Amino acid sequence: MDRIEREKKFHDKRFAGSDSDRDVVLKYYSITANIVEKYQSIIRRECPNKDVLEYGCGKARYAQKWIDMGARYTGIDISSKGIEKAILNVPSGKFYEMNAEEMTFPKNNFDLIFGTGILHHLDLLKAVRSITKVLRKEGQITFIEPLGHNPFINLYRWLTPKLRSEDEHPLLDKDLKLFLNYFEVVEVSYFNLTTFFAVPFRNSIFFKPLLRALVAFDNFIFKIKPLRKFAWIVVLNCKGPKK
Repeated sequence: MDRIEREKKFHDKRFAGSDSDRDVVLKYYSITANIVEKYQSIIRRECPNKDVLEYGCGKARYAQKWIDMGARYTGIDISSKGIEKAILNVPSGKFYEMNAEEMTFPKNNFDLIFGTGILHHLDLLKAVRSITKVLRKEGQITFIEPLGHNPFINLYRWLTPKLRSEDEHPLLDKDLKLFLNYFEVVEVSYFNLTTFFAVPFRNSIFFKPLLRALVAFDNFIFKIKPLRKFAWIVVLNCKGPKK
């Protein structure tokens, strides 16, 4: 079974509803609200009256939101199960089962391409080339992606292999630098280093003030360039594909 087929099988299993193993990691997403807000604020600003593509749309959880804001929405996913659920969830969207590394859309077809946790499942060079081909000259992309430099996070990943696909590879500094070859503007925002210490308090009255303090501390730490790579997650925003 090749890499593409393995990824398809993994995500079909998830979207078929047999992904209970991942429930154990949900607690860590209690500290990601600021990440989601950063990502969605870009989409809110850019999507009205635009042709947008959700890259790895899964069940298209937020697609109706973007459509209601005026986006001309298209979603793709390698998982047929995910696409089936997306069509049921958002009848007004356009959805296609498609290999994200070899998209079959016409050139210069989209103004905005976005996705969550998708690029690190792909051959990044193939993916970026496919993205820039279908993105318009003044278009932009935004993605939420995990990083792969933090040794403690990597240890957790090693201890929990069932929670991830065999071929996924959290992004490294060299991967982020690749985007400089394909876009005029590359902006990377770093998130989550000390904020993990708030997770045990997520159900207590101390959680919100503690999380705010740790987010502020993280923001200070990430001003130190060599420490940025130890973040858990980045929001990647790139503009002006080099054609």
